Amino acid sequence: MACTSDASEIALREVFDFDDSPTSPPIIGTTSAPPALSQGFGPGFQDARSRLYRVEYAALSISIFAYLTWRSIYLGGVDWLQLVFWVVFPDLISFVAIGASSKRREWPSWGPNLYNAFHTILIWGAVFVVVWAMLGVAYWPLFGWLGHITVDRALGYGLRSSHSVPATAGQS
Repeated sequence: MACTSDASEIALREVFDFDDSPTSPPIIGTTSAPPALSQGFGPGFQDARSRLYRVEYAALSISIFAYLTWRSIYLGGVDWLQLVFWVVFPDLISFVAIGASSKRREWPSWGPNLYNAFHTILIWGAVFVVVWAMLGVAYWPLFGWLGHITVDRALGYGLRSSHSVPATAGQS
């Protein structure tokens, strides 16, 4: 029986990408791994870039698109041009920081905060509720913004750090 338990544990670890090591894989675009998430009681927490975390967000992204497609076909009420605007909206806001830093070639100190504010599900939820209260009906194109956030997470892009990452020799 111990063999079966060990084999199933190994299979689960491969599928769900459990990582007991004290460091996680490097963040996209960096050369070093971040510190461990937790060294408290029990096993550490999954890293936000783990396969399981990313698959969950991919499933959520697909669900959002499927719901909006279903709603458009059977119930109406989804303006696809507005939806596309809300899909690109979080990155359009981020261009403010990029534009402000174009001559200095480094992000302004407030850039990560601006980026993070518009790439956070809590902010999206608050805006969705306020707009729903103001209009009296749900404004479905705002789900494009939520879809943008979930796709970013599914692809492994998280929130911005307020600390600069030093350029490597290959970067210019």
